Amino acid sequence: MHWIFATILGLILYLAFQVSNQYVPLLLPPFYSSQIKVLLNLAFYFVPPLALGIAQGSALRRYFKGSGLWIAAVTLGVGGAGWVTSEVARQGIANGFIYPMILSVAIYLIEGLAYGITTWITLSFFSNQLAITNEA
Repeated sequence: MHWIFATILGLILYLAFQVSNQYVPLLLPPFYSSQIKVLLNLAFYFVPPLALGIAQGSALRRYFKGSGLWIAAVTLGVGGAGWVTSEVARQGIANGFIYPMILSVAIYLIEGLAYGITTWITLSFFSNQLAITNEA
């Protein structure tokens, strides 16, 4: 029950951060520095999965030591996959090699695969630990 609630809350935060990040550049002055552009770009890819990882990690914290590893796995897995695929996509579209419709489907598949692989590895690490219980 905690896992389902944490995942739903994490996904709501994930979507809220993605939507709000699209409007943040509109609030900045017209000529802001390239460092701010880079930071906003990285935030777009890494803050939403960080929110999801923190929400899910809070549920895992009750049962496993080192649940912070889950947060890192989700953040780096999903954020890294999104960032890399978008950079490849940007170059592919600019050079006419990739069609945008195919690309949008591929990005979701790659991010889902990255989430699955990184969390699978993390869960295999947790499965080698004893679960924390309330019994003495």
